[in-house]
This record gives sequence, C-alpha cells and structure tokens, in this order.
Amino acid sequence: TLFEDVSGFGSWHRRWCVLSGYCISYWTYPDDEKRKNPIGRLNLCHCTSQRVDPVNREFCARPNTLELITVRPQRAEDRETLVSQCTDTMCVTK
Repeated sequence: TLFEDVSGFGSWHRRWCVLSGYCISYWTYPDDEKRKNPIGRLNLCHCTSQRVDPVNREFCARPNTLELITVRPQRAEDRETLVSQCTDTMCVTK
C-alpha cells in the first residue's frame, strides 16, 4: 500500500508495484500492468535514503511500512502536503 495525501488527509491505497531498473511503477490492480499506463512512478535515482528498513512503529502504526525519501527540483505545481515539503528550489517527498 502507498500513503497518499488526499485533500489534506492521509490515505492508504493498495497498489500493484513493479520495479524496473531504477523506477517503481504502480497500478491499482495487477492486471492493469498489462493493459494500462501506471498511475504513478517513483524514480529511485532521486532517492536519498541510505537504507530502506521498516519504519519505527512510533512513526507509523502500519506493520512492515518502508519509507523512501526522494529529492528533486521543485516544479511550479508543487505544494506542501502531508508527504511533501517544498523549499525555494527543491521538493522532498517521504
């Protein structure tokens, strides 16, 4: 499942993920992989996490949660959310 900001509220969504090269692509259902474009992609080249381990339950009560931190140049449409913080030039997403 992926945690997403939905109108200022956090929401968990089950996703089918595929790792290909340095990119994680995700769909709503496993069958969508063959028929549809992914609903999102995570470029791991932008990942700054030194290690990927389960998150401390103090930060997220969901078991087996992993946190990836990515940094990329900020875009005009970027905004602060529960999972993204934007500076003058960069956007950090957890």
